[in-house]
Formats: sequence, C-alpha cells, structure tokens
Amino acid sequence: MDGNRRFAKANKIPTKEGHLKGFQSLINMLEWCLELDIKAITVYAFSIDNYKRPQEEVVTLMEMAKEKIAELSFKK
Repeated sequence: MDGNRRFAKANKIPTKEGHLKGFQSLINMLEWCLELDIKAITVYAFSIDNYKRPQEEVVTLMEMAKEKIAELSFKK
C-alpha cells in the first residue's frame, strides 16, 4: 500500500480520500484472494518512516486501518 498520498495530490483530492481509495483497493484484492482460496497473504502497509509524518495524519491512518480491518473481519 504505497502511493496513496501521491495519488491524492496528483488527483487534487484530500489525502484522506487517497488513503480510503487505497484501502478499497486492498479490500478488493483480499476479496479476490478469498475467491481463489488463497490461505495466507502479507500486506505491507505502514513503514517506520511514516511515523515522521504529521501526528494528525498518522492518527487518521491508524484509525482508518483499525476501522477497515474491523469491517473486513465481519464480512465473512
């Protein structure tokens, strides 16, 4: 999950919206994995360097991740 902020900037949308679109892409990929009966995957979503971002952005990302992971856990 890389480039969501750059995507948002290039498309002149809020950073949060770029991250939401990135999460939706991840959800789509995970659903395909389920359909293909893939039992395990690895998702690299947040590096240590990302903690250098503004605190508000980090908190927003962590809350968004928590929310989306919770949504996924109830899907199937």
